[in-house]
Amino acid sequence: MQKLPLRLTADEKTHIFDKLPEPLRKKWESRLEIETLESFESVEELKSRLEKLSFDEYPDAVKVGEKALKAAMKGKALKAMDAKKFPQEAMPRFFHAIGACGISAMMQAAMQGEDVDNTTLESVAGLSLIRHVILQDNSAKVA
Repeated sequence: MQKLPLRLTADEKTHIFDKLPEPLRKKWESRLEIETLESFESVEELKSRLEKLSFDEYPDAVKVGEKALKAAMKGKALKAMDAKKFPQEAMPRFFHAIGACGISAMMQAAMQGEDVDNTTLESVAGLSLIRHVILQDNSAKVA
């Protein structure tokens, strides 16, 4: 199985990744890629997405999604969500709603937690792939 790259912005690398314990950093340096896309959403775009967002069939997703988006819009780090309560089929809508900005906040919060380990960075790598796809989509809309 191919391992996902860890795509971080230059700031995330400098201010977060480079401060991780050396053994963990060394293990991940070969997988590290710098995210160069910069098509992050504006606050207005995120508000518009929230207004259009519907999770009527997923009540637990509504609670998690609203909390995550509000935190992202305030520039605050997001706490890890309880994946067991969040329906898999609602994930695409959730990630679209919080956008690259919200995913960045989730990634940063995870990497700054107390117990950052290989599993944490595997999760962050997955989030970085989702963020990259959203940034590509945002870039295409601008072009």
